[in-house]
Amino acid sequence: MRTSPVKLVLASSLPLALSACGPAEPTYTVTQQVNYESLEACVSDQVPAKDCEKAYGQALNEYQRTAPIYDALRECEAAFTPGGCLTTIGGRYMPRMNGFELETAGEVSESQLAKANNGQSNLSGSFATGVVAGMLLSQVLPADRRYRSQPLYAYNTGGSSYRNGLLGQRFAIQRAAREEQQGSSGGGSSGGGGGWSRERSGQPTSASISRGGFGSQATARGGWGGRSGSFFGG
Repeated sequence: MRTSPVKLVLASSLPLALSACGPAEPTYTVTQQVNYESLEACVSDQVPAKDCEKAYGQALNEYQRTAPIYDALRECEAAFTPGGCLTTIGGRYMPRMNGFELETAGEVSESQLAKANNGQSNLSGSFATGVVAGMLLSQVLPADRRYRSQPLYAYNTGGSSYRNGLLGQRFAIQRAAREEQQGSSGGGSSGGGGGWSRERSGQPTSASISRGGFGSQATARGGWGGRSGSFFGG
């Protein structure tokens, strides 16, 4: 008699156990890049102070390690902006660091993506608007967000001033060259910052959504955050 209730409990819990073993809901990685002109601008944008400090420190370290060095001032200013270069201890020249880019990434479920995108979850691999990315990242707990940063430099191309990272600028120049070869009318002036690096400090500059969680993102390194510690295996 005393075993019957136990049997009833096990039987009633069986559908729950079976449902828990069902296929997991697909996940997506949402990333958003924001340019900040200073550490204070990052903190005032409601980013945790410790992450702003780490972002600034990481960008500064990379700047000191990778900033290009020129023998002549005119060469440095031609590559960046007039008055935008410093004299090094050895009497050479390097561009000033002009703020930093903070990339924030988080994992969301397919249902979260569909809800934010009017019932559609087909944004995988495409660029997302800053509004959609920001909405999705706001649903990710701060402890689960992951970050990385890079230094920004001031450029002047075709009379337009903007900020960009070294790699982003290289891609922009290559894109501008392709557009010029194809006869595009806006190749020179729009190619410098990719159409997004001219945004004001604290405004999203780029965002994307890709299928799969952090474990499937193997290209980015050197960041921090998330419960597992390192960002993308960095």
